[in-house]
Amino acid sequence: MRIVLMRCIFVAAVAFAATLTCTGTGQAGGFSVREQSTSGQGSSFAGSAAGYDLSSSFWNPAAFGIAGWGLSTESHYALIIPNADLNLTSATIFTPPPVTPSGSNSTDIGMLALVPASYGAYRLSKDLVLGISINSPLGLATKPDDVNWQGRFVGTTSKMFTANASPTVSYQIAPGLFVGAGVQFEYMSFLFRFASPLPAGGVATADVTDNLGVGYTAGLLWQPSRMTSIGLGFRSSISHDLKGDLSVPGLPTFSIKPTFETPEIVTLSVRQAVARHLRLLGTIEWTNWSRFSSVPIPGSETVAGKANLPILSLDGNWHNSWLFSAGIEYDVDRKLTVRTGLAFEKSPIQNADERLIQVPDSDRWWASAGLTYKYSEKMAFDLAYTHVFFEDAAPFLRQSLTHTSVIIGTANQSGDIVSGSMKMKW
Repeated sequence: MRIVLMRCIFVAAVAFAATLTCTGTGQAGGFSVREQSTSGQGSSFAGSAAGYDLSSSFWNPAAFGIAGWGLSTESHYALIIPNADLNLTSATIFTPPPVTPSGSNSTDIGMLALVPASYGAYRLSKDLVLGISINSPLGLATKPDDVNWQGRFVGTTSKMFTANASPTVSYQIAPGLFVGAGVQFEYMSFLFRFASPLPAGGVATADVTDNLGVGYTAGLLWQPSRMTSIGLGFRSSISHDLKGDLSVPGLPTFSIKPTFETPEIVTLSVRQAVARHLRLLGTIEWTNWSRFSSVPIPGSETVAGKANLPILSLDGNWHNSWLFSAGIEYDVDRKLTVRTGLAFEKSPIQNADERLIQVPDSDRWWASAGLTYKYSEKMAFDLAYTHVFFEDAAPFLRQSLTHTSVIIGTANQSGDIVSGSMKMKW
């Protein structure tokens, strides 16, 4: 028993270290990183909360109830290859008289990112399973390939990073009916840079971190027969009280303390067998992105007073978002399962002035394919590929944090995601 527990602790520690060393930026709506499961990605996340493997627990903690006896672990990695071209039709700095900044009017802000996710479960009895999930549920990494582009006064480099550990309990309260709950412990950091509009020039930097935010997860998994699995999961909002510094060339460094609240997520999924080797998959997901309205930056009033600027704030005014996905899964033989899926995601950004330079978001379609290969009774591998088609973003109109600059333009985006995972029974 001691050896098993030590293995579990070791796996969790390694997974957490891997998460901390990778910066993620997702192709999901807003700041969300949806790429938490290779098997889920292969079907465009159709059936994601319905308990297909341990990674289903990200959306529904009750899914840990499907774990076998002893210790089981999974490690998932997704490589995100984004393309995000910003093309400006106008850029203005409101220094009397208003002027157009020098530089090119287009840039690509996309950056490659590797997103890890790990899961571990240990079955204590026929009804009780202990689990842990290690994820980076929110992320962002953008940087213009031309540092002198005209929009630099609104934004240049930006990075958001989260590391989330969720210890979980899943319990079977009746045959085929599982309940699950867990606690989320989440760390967040955020870096934002923009060219300073002040005479001293240079680059202004806001760099903030959070000690720890706490939330919870809860869910139900119902398997009324071997043919049907229905999952309902909930991830709570987490409030992050960030602390850090705002550095503006020509002024002293000031302490700032913004607060950021992550959105709640509700996911409903189904997996329905229509033949012995064929299953239909579906998911509906709601994300409460209306929480991201306007984030004031306490402490910036000092900077504003010294530089004759308004108090800084990060304005989103986003809407709630939805994901609808459908997929199919087929067992070719005892070792190989293939799957595919299509999803439509309604973006939380619906108006031009809601579109951040760092998140030039729009409605999108996901087209995915994947497979699972069962190497042995104790080891299996997943592979998945996704192409994300973004609808044309309406012209964006964005002011800088200091409200001294404004840019108008369009965003052309697409994305490719390649992921793999390894599943082990110890």
